[in-house]
Order: sequence, then C-alpha cells, then structure tokens
Amino acid sequence: MSKDMYPRHLFIPPKTSVKWTSDPLRKAIENIDVQNSEVLRRALETDFTSTFIETLYKKAISTPAENINIEIKGETRSGKSSKGIFLGKLISYWHGLEFTEENILPNQSELVYKLKDAKWGETFLVDEQTTEAFGEGIYRETAQLGMNLNICAKMCNNLIFIYPPHFTMRNAPFGLETIAKDTRNKYIKSYYHDLRSKSFGYGGIWPRGYVILPKYQDQDYQNLNPKKWDAERLEHLKVAGYDFDSKLEQNYEKKKDIWINDIRNMDSSIRERKKQLVADKLAEDVQFLELRGLAKKEAYIKLLINRGKIIEMTKGEIASIANMASVLTEVNLEDADAFDMDESS
Repeated sequence: MSKDMYPRHLFIPPKTSVKWTSDPLRKAIENIDVQNSEVLRRALETDFTSTFIETLYKKAISTPAENINIEIKGETRSGKSSKGIFLGKLISYWHGLEFTEENILPNQSELVYKLKDAKWGETFLVDEQTTEAFGEGIYRETAQLGMNLNICAKMCNNLIFIYPPHFTMRNAPFGLETIAKDTRNKYIKSYYHDLRSKSFGYGGIWPRGYVILPKYQDQDYQNLNPKKWDAERLEHLKVAGYDFDSKLEQNYEKKKDIWINDIRNMDSSIRERKKQLVADKLAEDVQFLELRGLAKKEAYIKLLINRGKIIEMTKGEIASIANMASVLTEVNLEDADAFDMDESS
C-alpha cells in the first residue's frame, strides 16, 4: 500500500495565524516589480503547494517510480536548508527509507562517490554553499556527475540541490526560491519556478506561483527534558539564541561547520584525500612495488581503475599517484618537522 501523501509527523499544522517575515529591502523592491509585471503578480496570487506535493508524490509511488530532482536557491538564513531537509524526509518516507545526515553532502564531488553505492529510491541533499574548489580531476568528476544524473533516473535516486546564487539546470524540472518564512509556526514560502521553461524573466526564469512547506520538526526531540540535552545542543542555544527542531538539523549544522572549517583551514578536498589514500595503499602493495618503471606502475593503476577498485582518474592524476606512492616508500612524512605551518611557533 502506498504511503500517505501528507504524513502527519511531517505536515504539522500551524499553531497560530501565519505571519510572513522577509527582508524589508527585498520586499520593497518586489512591490515595485509586481506593479510592472503581470506574471509576477499572478505568481504571488497562485498557490501551487498541493499541486507540487501531488506531483512529487505521484512520481515516487508510480510503477515504475520516477526520480525527483529539485533545485533550491535563496538568501542566507532564508530557510533553504530547512526546506531541503523537509523534502528529503518526505520523499524518503514515500520510498520507505530513512533520511539521515549521511544523505546530506557538501558538493558534487561527494555526491559522485555516494551514488556508486546508493540504494534504490534513496534521496540526497547537496548543499553547495561549500562548493568544491577547482583542482586536478574536478572536470572528470563534473562529467561523471552528468552521466550519473542520467543513471539516477534508472536507479530512482532523488536529488535536492541547494545553490544560493542561481538555478544550475541539472536536469531538475522543479525550482524553489525561498522568499519568506514564519518563524513561529516554522513554515517557509517559496516561489515555484518551472525549470523546464526556458523563457526569460525575473531571476532568469519567471516564477509561476508559490509553494508553502513546513520545517521538519521532531516532536520527541523538541519535547526532550532540557536536563537530558547534550552539551552541543545546550551550547548552541546559549550562543545562537535558538534551539534546533530535530537531531537531524543539529547534525546538519555540525556538518556544515566542518565543511566551513575545511575551507578556512585549506584542508584538501575529498578527491585529494581519496588520491592520498590510494597512494598510501600502493606504497604497501607488494605487486606495485615490484614493478620496474613508471609506465608499468601507471598501467597497474589504470587496471585497478578499470576493475572498479579505485576511483576514475585523469592521466595526470595517475602519474602523480604513482610518483607519490614511490616517494612514500622512501620517506617518512611524520619526520618532516621543517614543514610545520603553525605560525605561532
């Protein structure tokens, strides 16, 4: 039997009348735009919420099921992440799956690796506020992602992309632009953009209507006695001045802090870390070490790629890893004290 279209634990009704809050300057500019645009005026008067939910629902429960791709944009703290979490929970519920922080990723690089072992009907939220920096092999990953987006249709993997500046048009028919939120009832209002339409207009694509979605709230988490809160939750309330609405939101914010710290500390990207892991393993691989000449070592790595043992790599990356592995057999990087970059010392 199909799952409910509107599960009660997700669609929590408002406690009071809805009151939307938005950026005053944006609101003033929007009022001017409405006066000059009949299309925009109609969008603000057209509620697509039930139609939007019904469309996603039918895709999820049809036989065979159709995968769902959604893009979300909007300003900082406008509710993009909350909306993404809610949609991830909703679509996963329809597929009979759980949506956890493991389904939330920082960029397309991590998505490429996650899709390799994704379950049928699994949903991923990609929060590209921490976009992967350019590096060797990123073009290869981008091409691989393009192919994987096509494979997602067959494996029914659902993708939700958050990219604040604009819609990226990754085969997503649905676009949501966050415009206002009700902080008391925890609802988020968005323009609905039909990304299948290529017409010019406001923000690149004319909004066709609006969609109102609730924020995901875990009642057990919210009703937990404060004496049983973990230190992280207590500290967040003290510093930020507001509480999380679910353990998932708490873990999501923690992951975003890690992503941001990686960027600030200039830590290597996931691709660079995976390449380092390959080099480390090759430095302990007897068969690799017994090969003579760089050409044979590169061929050995290529054979491992062909058999799906390690990630796809460019020719330059293969040569670089072969050299790194060879160097690792001759040096001990733990003894490289001269390269301690701590400026306080």
